[in-house]
Amino acid sequence: MYGTVTDVLDIEIGAFCLFILIMVLTKVTEGFGSEGERLDFKVVVASACLIVVCDVATRVLESQTIPESLVAADLLINALYFLSPGIMCFTWLLFAHKRLGWHRLWSRPTKVLLGLPCGILAVAAVLSPWTGWLFYVSEGAYHRGPIYPLQFLVLGFYFLSNLVMCLRAARSAANRWDRQAALTLSSFMLPPILGLLLQVVLPGYPFDIAFITAAILLVFMNLQSAEILHDHLTGINNRRRIESKLQEQLGSLGMGERLVLLMIDVNDFKVINDTFGHPEGDRALKLVAKALTSTCGNLRTVVGRFGGDEFEVIWRPKRKDAADLPGLIDAAMLDLSESHELPYELTLSIGMAEETGPTDATPDELLKRADADLYRKKNRFHQR
Repeated sequence: MYGTVTDVLDIEIGAFCLFILIMVLTKVTEGFGSEGERLDFKVVVASACLIVVCDVATRVLESQTIPESLVAADLLINALYFLSPGIMCFTWLLFAHKRLGWHRLWSRPTKVLLGLPCGILAVAAVLSPWTGWLFYVSEGAYHRGPIYPLQFLVLGFYFLSNLVMCLRAARSAANRWDRQAALTLSSFMLPPILGLLLQVVLPGYPFDIAFITAAILLVFMNLQSAEILHDHLTGINNRRRIESKLQEQLGSLGMGERLVLLMIDVNDFKVINDTFGHPEGDRALKLVAKALTSTCGNLRTVVGRFGGDEFEVIWRPKRKDAADLPGLIDAAMLDLSESHELPYELTLSIGMAEETGPTDATPDELLKRADADLYRKKNRFHQR
């Protein structure tokens, strides 16, 4: 008979997990990556909500002999329960690819290959109420079908695909923020799979929904934390972070130490956006960020996106450092443009201002001087 302390506790855990997932779903706003990333993440969370609802519903129905009138409902709920994890893991793979900027490398056969396991599991789940492949109800009781392990094969495929992709991205990351983001993305699928495996071994406890909810919450919190100080499009520091660092660096200048501020603007960025579309404009901004991080990675610098198509570099040069950092950035930008075979010219105007310590100059004063120099460089570009 349903209503034992354990049964009531299972429902309370399910309700708590559902509350957390709905809260996460409402917090996925415009600051959370691109439009495509937000949509994929919402599908991941919505799939997890469906898993929780189905898990609680099946526990209620299957805690006693299933009445004949509710067999059809139980079969439908189980079909959704088996379908949801496949959708969740496949959509997470899409989300991680977009987050890392790898989705542009997909060919059509690759997309078909990655979606095929989810499709197979979906077909098996939808047909199981009639075929009994994954599950069936006999004499008022739920039973696992002959291809029940298919679910774990599919989830294992997505787990390994996500893990390999994220570890490769972490190894080739241009900076520690990209590396940390890739490692965060790699960690998502392990808790849900562990929870589902424990659910098989100990079916009386809601490990699956607890582990899935914990994984989504932790990853969401990590990604949100990264958004606070880092630009979601390029992965480098955002304006808030760069202004804080400029204040800190100016205040810590010792006798004779130099601080150089570079203000960088993409030439004719509006033309790129209007001619080739905003996705291509986003790609251009990511290439600029890549040129800056690859050039400045071995120097004492802080690189950030000031806003729009403007970037900043805070540089504390040593005596042995190259004096022409703007020239090195231009060269790196040219190399990236040629290697990516861009259909347009991607060049930069770079303004520069410098202070020698100790100094009473404020960040606003340094910014105004660098911006004035940038304005002169932009005028020269347009005159040419």
